[in-house]
Amino acid sequence: MNLTSILWQEDSEDWRINTGNPPVTAASIDANYQALIDSLNNGTFNERGTIMLTHELNNFTMSEAIKWYPQLKQAFASLVPVASAYNLTHP
Repeated sequence: MNLTSILWQEDSEDWRINTGNPPVTAASIDANYQALIDSLNNGTFNERGTIMLTHELNNFTMSEAIKWYPQLKQAFASLVPVASAYNLTHP
């Protein structure tokens, strides 16, 4: 099928909103995004980059991505979709 496996290191866990016991909240998902930026600032990614898994499931997951995009773009020198990182023009 000519598919490529992509391994991610970080998970926004946005898909888990209002699930679990105790339920996952918007605040805990925001904390996951902030933790990614904090990891960058403390040198975790000095030797390598990272991939964060996010989801295009519903209005909430897309709203979170849109909300955090400016902070992520400011923090990371290069913020690109995986297909762009692989220079795939027709993924």
